[in-house]
Amino acid sequence: MNREETRSFAENNNFNYDNITLHGLNELINLLNEQFKIEKIKMTCSRVLKNDFKFDRKGMIEAYIKVNGAYFKKRECISFNKDGFIGFAGWADSGNLSPITNAFCKWVDSF
Repeated sequence: MNREETRSFAENNNFNYDNITLHGLNELINLLNEQFKIEKIKMTCSRVLKNDFKFDRKGMIEAYIKVNGAYFKKRECISFNKDGFIGFAGWADSGNLSPITNAFCKWVDSF
């Protein structure tokens, strides 16, 4: 799936930030790392730092998952922006995007 199809998939499955917990973000990270292995992409998720996410009593406000590759560190993988826009590795070509969108859709399907 491309980026727009992935966002549409989330929208069609009534996905919203209120459903996301820190535990849920960790599940997404695990799915991403698993999908990178399955698709033989040499990337892994960076360790999530406290300033990479914000929650309030209602749910998640924003979060940023980053990846490391053979020649880069902490490149944005999935961004849950404050305004509700979800970004998927704007730097990635379709080959590197595939495990990211696949993992995200599996994760959304689990809600």
